[in-house]
Parts: sequence; structure tokens; C-alpha cells
Amino acid sequence: MFISYLLVISGLIYFITLIAIFLLAGKRVDVSSHREFNGFVSVLICAKNEQNTIEDLLESLTRLTYPKDKYEVVLIDDESEDNTFDIMNRYIEKNANWLCYKNQIVDKSIKGKKKAITFGIEKCKGDIILTTDADCIVPPDWIQSMVKFFADENVGMVLGHSPVEKGKGLLNKIQRFDAICESTVALATANINKPFHSNGRNLAYKKKVFYEIGGYEDNKHIASGDDFFLSKGVLEKTNYGFAYNTSPDSFVKTKSEGFGIKYFFQQFRRNSKAFYLPADYFLLAANAFLFHLSLLLSFLTGYVMLPVASLVVKFLVELLPVYRGLRIFEATDLIKYYPVFWVLYPVIMITSAFIGSVFKLSSWK
Repeated sequence: MFISYLLVISGLIYFITLIAIFLLAGKRVDVSSHREFNGFVSVLICAKNEQNTIEDLLESLTRLTYPKDKYEVVLIDDESEDNTFDIMNRYIEKNANWLCYKNQIVDKSIKGKKKAITFGIEKCKGDIILTTDADCIVPPDWIQSMVKFFADENVGMVLGHSPVEKGKGLLNKIQRFDAICESTVALATANINKPFHSNGRNLAYKKKVFYEIGGYEDNKHIASGDDFFLSKGVLEKTNYGFAYNTSPDSFVKTKSEGFGIKYFFQQFRRNSKAFYLPADYFLLAANAFLFHLSLLLSFLTGYVMLPVASLVVKFLVELLPVYRGLRIFEATDLIKYYPVFWVLYPVIMITSAFIGSVFKLSSWK
């Protein structure tokens, strides 16, 4: 009987949460009336041992259409043991507004990528910091698409979508679906000025905001989560608002991971921040876990009508935010695989969140 009550109560909360995400993700932010942003922009790239991927990113950066006198590209090599720094320097020679440095922060208390980002921001001259990763490809109009939101002086951070490149196989489709789900939740929660998370592959923020929140001082001992803790800091320590850019001109593509240990470790690392969520989001995440757990256990009670009915409702209600996200982020080709994702995705997410949070799998490289 207890399991049945738990299933009903947690299920109601879970379904209401999904409907809220569906409604909030559909909210549109009108930037047409904003004044034009004229500040200087720093595109910051931190890379470590990325010789096999970084050239595609650097080539895409050479195609940016933003006026060259209004931005710079700052490349930070974080103690690479391959030819990453040499590749960076080749591009510096051909682009007058590009700069390249080796990370010189020796403070061992700052873990992972946060050390390189902190050093890089010290070198940036821009009012706005725009970041992506070495395995990404940025679109030509990326800068202007992201920074236009800062014409509203109340905006301190702009979040963006990073779709996984189309490829073959089920794993690629799961990764693409995962990126859509992540972005849909971020969009919905950013629309109430309380983003669940952010994505460093496509993120912009005011430089002064970084220093206003104390950089990574409160979480420098945690190797990963540079993007998550930044948005959390802006939320908790400033009065600035957030914006989410849904324009296709801003979508930063990232490469698909192959099936292997690296992929699973990436999932564990990315989902290792459950205990650092704001209290209300942590409770909602815990409720989602309880709902799925009670759903499984309820089949052992001998009364199958309730869990079967819950599965049907779950299938239909989860489809609402999923389809909205697929439409907004231009990936409706994935809808035909929804039944497969519906079975596999909760297993991957719940397992990786549990393992990542409990065992603290959070190193950068």
C-alpha cells in the first residue's frame, strides 16, 4: 500500500513538473526592441590535448561575421601533452585579433578546466565572455546572435544550445536526444530566471559578473562543472537575469562520442552535480528518482493496474516537453525513435546521476 501511495504522489509531482517544462519552454523572449549591443567581446577557448579536434573549431572561428575590431579570440592551452599549442599558434599568425597563451596558474587548489578559464578571463579584454569547447563548431553569426541579449542591461548570462552532429547508429541518436532534453530543461528554467544548468559549449556572460560571484572560489576543489557553477553563482549571488537563445544562428555543434568508456565517464561527470542543485531542483530530481523507483517496485506488489496506468500516462506526458524541444531545436526527425528513447533514456540518466554523484567522478581530462 505504501508503494502505491508513493507512486501516486511522486507521479503527480513528476507529471506536473513535466507539464511546467512544456509550458515554460514555449515562452518566447522578444529581443527585437532591445538596443544594439556595442561592447567588445572575448571568445574564450580552453583546450587540453585536443590536437585531433581543435582545428575544426579554429576553422569555424575564422568564418565569424562579427566586426573584427569588436572581438578577440583568446586561446588557452591547459598543459597539453600533444600538439594543441602548436596548432593554436598557427592560427594566431594568420589572425590579428587572436591571442594564445599557456595556462600559468600554478595554484593546485583550483581543479580541472576552472584553472584555465580563470587564467583566460584574466587575459580577456572584452566586456562579454563567450565560450565553447575544442570539439565544437560555431556558426558564422554566433557572436551577434548571442550578445544581442546584453543590450538589456539586466541580463548577466545568455545560455545557448549545442546539438550533437548527426551520425549513424543508435548511440548518436541517443546523444542528440540527450542534448535536446538538456536544452529544453535549461530553456524552460531560464525563462523563469532560474536555469537548472548551463552548457559551456555555448555560453556568454558579462566579465564583471565572473568577478562579482568570486569566480570559482566556492567550488575550485571540484574538477568539473565550470558552466554549472557559473550559472549557479549568477543565480545565487547577483541580481542579474538570464536569457536563452533559441535562434538556429546560435547553435554550436559538437561531435558525437563513440560508444566506450569515454562516453560513459562523460555521462557520469556531467550528471555528478545533483547534490549541488538548488534545494527546490534537488527535491524535484529526487522526486523523479522516487517515482521511477516506486514504479518498478509497484510491479512486485501484485496489483499491476496502477503501474500500467502510470506507464501510459508517463509515456504521454513525457512526450509533451520532448516534442516541444524537438521542434524548437530543429530535430523533429528524432520523434520516430521516441519509444526507444522512452525506454533507454531514464535508465542512462538515473544510473549516471547516481554513480556520478555518489562516486564523485568529476575530473576534466
